Amino acid sequence: MKCPTCSKTNQKVSNKTVRHMLKAKCKSKIGEKDYYLCMNPDCEVAYYNSESVFDKSALKKSLWYKKDANPKYACYCRKITQEEVTKTVLETGLTEAGPIMLHLRGNVKSNCKINNPTGHCCHSVFNEMIAKALATKAANAERKSK
Repeated sequence: MKCPTCSKTNQKVSNKTVRHMLKAKCKSKIGEKDYYLCMNPDCEVAYYNSESVFDKSALKKSLWYKKDANPKYACYCRKITQEEVTKTVLETGLTEAGPIMLHLRGNVKSNCKINNPTGHCCHSVFNEMIAKALATKAANAERKSK
């Protein structure tokens, strides 16, 4: 199903996940159907289905990939931000999600089904943020060597 605003095809998300992500005042409008998560960084829509549309302002937490996301979460269960991932990679040399998560928050029980806007584990997003941090580290090292 395409987003009603940007017409892009997006990711299906369970009703349970959406119910957990919405602010209390929006929950009465949720219904029983599953939703789609609009993955377009420029679109204001967050979740939608054939009956309802919720924009970013209806959410309790920002969507990491949206242009104006603040903060940009790498891990929603542990509330780890992209900024924290970058700082940890640059300062400690850690380069894997698990050790970075343990370093920042210790051993926290995950519940991605309700904490992550996609309803799935954050490891792919976390690894993308690690890769960006490593690119920053490499660029900084190159500048210093000149």
